[in-house]
Order: sequence, then structure tokens, then C-alpha cells
Amino acid sequence: MWERVTTPAAADFSRRGDYVAPDEFANASSEVEDAIQDEWNAHIAPSEAILGVEAAAREYNQAGRRLDKTVAAAKAARASWADIGRAVGISRQSAHERWAEKQ
Repeated sequence: MWERVTTPAAADFSRRGDYVAPDEFANASSEVEDAIQDEWNAHIAPSEAILGVEAAAREYNQAGRRLDKTVAAAKAARASWADIGRAVGISRQSAHERWAEKQ
């Protein structure tokens, strides 16, 4: 928490104390506003990062399902496991092991 201190001498930014004259409206200084925003950004950074992970995981899973469907379509069109493996960047054997049972 930031504290409104009673004298200019008591103002200490490092201890979260800011002076505002008693006859002034108690708006935080722009320096304090920036510090609060920085603290808030640091506070929510992990949550925002997790939202990115969740989005990437959704996209990854969707891509996996799309790949499974396109491999099935390629096999239905009589593509070889060697061609499928080459297209995916894996060996013929790895392609066969991954998708043969899904056919």
C-alpha cells in the first residue's frame, strides 16, 4: 500500500510514502501512478503468461487434430507412409507407428 505522508520531508518513494499538501486533492503523483502500474503489471504477469500458454496449447491440440485428419485423407488417397513421414519430417516407420492404428 502507498501512504499519504504529512510532510514533504517524510515523503520516501522507496518506502511507498508520497506527500500531497493538505489543501490539495489527494491525487497520486505521476511517479506514484507509474510505480503502481509497474507493480500491477508485475503482479499480473504470471496470469497473463498462463493465458498465453493456454492459447498455445489450444492451437497445438487443434493442429494435432488437423494433422491426424490430413494424414487419414492422405492415406485414403493412397499416399505412402514414406511420403507422409517425409512431409511431417519424421521417418516412414515413425509415421506408420503414429497413425496406422487411427486408420
